[in-house]
Amino acid sequence: MPKTASLQILAPVSLQVVLDRLRAYAFNSSHFVWMLSDFTFVQSTTGWIFALEKKWGVTLVALEPLPPYPYFLDQDFFQALDELHFSVQGALAFVAIGPTFAKLLAQASYSNLQIGKEPWVHLSSFQPTGKKSRGLRAAKKRALLNGIKVEQWNLNDILRKPELKKQVDALHQSWVTNTFVSLQGFLLAT
Repeated sequence: MPKTASLQILAPVSLQVVLDRLRAYAFNSSHFVWMLSDFTFVQSTTGWIFALEKKWGVTLVALEPLPPYPYFLDQDFFQALDELHFSVQGALAFVAIGPTFAKLLAQASYSNLQIGKEPWVHLSSFQPTGKKSRGLRAAKKRALLNGIKVEQWNLNDILRKPELKKQVDALHQSWVTNTFVSLQGFLLAT
C-alpha cells in the first residue's frame, strides 16, 4: 500500500453522476439496482465509483466499482482500492462480484468466497424481444387472467416520477420485511 500521505479520502458522488456512468459503462446487469438502494456513492481520484454500505461492522462494496472509461488500467484500479482502504479504515468486503473482477481483487491479496450464484443477464437482453419475451408475455397474460393489474415501468420513469418511486420502494420494503438477510442493492434479484 502506498504511503498514506499520498492517498486521498474518496469524494461523495451524486446520483446523477452515478446514473450517467451506469448508462455509459455498466457491465454487470445488477448495477442498475444501485439506483433503488440507499448506498453511499464515492469516487476515487482515478475516477472509479464505489457503492458502499456499512453493515455488521464491515464496509460492503456492492458489485464491481464502475470504471471511469470502458478500458481501464489495473494500476488505476489499485490506486482507487488503496484510497478506498484509506477512506473506510476497517474491514472491507466486495459482494456479488463476477469472476473477472475476483481475479483482479486476488492480485490485491483478496480472498474469494463464493456463497451463491446469480444468473447472468446481459444488459442488451434486459428488455426481452421476440421469442425471448414469450415467458414474460405468458406471465403477464396469466396474471391478467387471474385479475392482477400488470404495469411495466422503465428506470427513467421511476426516477422522474416520485409516485412510481414510492410504489417501487413500498414493494421492495414489503419484500425486505419477509427476508431474513437482505443485501439490498447488491443483486439484480433485490
